[in-house]
Amino acid sequence: MPAIKPRLKPRQIQDRLNFALEFVDKDMRYWSRVLFTDETQVLLHPIDRRRRVRRPRNQRNESKFIVQKSKYGEGSIMFWGSINLRGT
Repeated sequence: MPAIKPRLKPRQIQDRLNFALEFVDKDMRYWSRVLFTDETQVLLHPIDRRRRVRRPRNQRNESKFIVQKSKYGEGSIMFWGSINLRGT
């Protein structure tokens, strides 16, 4: 499934290019002081709204056709990582 994201406006494209051009000629001494970081959240029990159930007519609320879920979610784990020029 492809990612769905809004298109960038011409101003945003130009701003990103200007940002990249500002750093293109930096030397290794500069990059040795930079720490790149990222984070992601993993749901322990992801909500899949596309779950399909085949059932006979007028049996919507019978227990064998009901999928239990938590009202407030089932929790998640947050991962955070970083890397620099030295790899740590």
